[in-house]
Amino acid sequence: MGMYNPPHPGEMLKEFMSDSITVTQLAADLCITRTALSKIINSRTAISTAMAEKLAIAFPFTTPQMWLIWQNSYDLWQLEHDQQRFDRKACAHPTRKSGDKQAGSLGK
Repeated sequence: MGMYNPPHPGEMLKEFMSDSITVTQLAADLCITRTALSKIINSRTAISTAMAEKLAIAFPFTTPQMWLIWQNSYDLWQLEHDQQRFDRKACAHPTRKSGDKQAGSLGK
């Protein structure tokens, strides 16, 4: 069973930082802007694979895989609970016009 409303990785990052490092200092250590780091910490942007690698170096008790798992868990929970999302069943098997290439052929 999945976690109930998993935290955004930025919330976890905020916990790891606690009082030991400032946003400005960590941003400099990660070679990113303070604004970019602030967006992560405030759950406004996702953790990319490159950022996961940087965070794992900055926090050696973590791994890039951990950061990406946390991000994917957060994203999937948000998707599953988004009331505005499209109906999966309605879009799972789109109808094709005759003469259209088969789905999955990618124009080959």
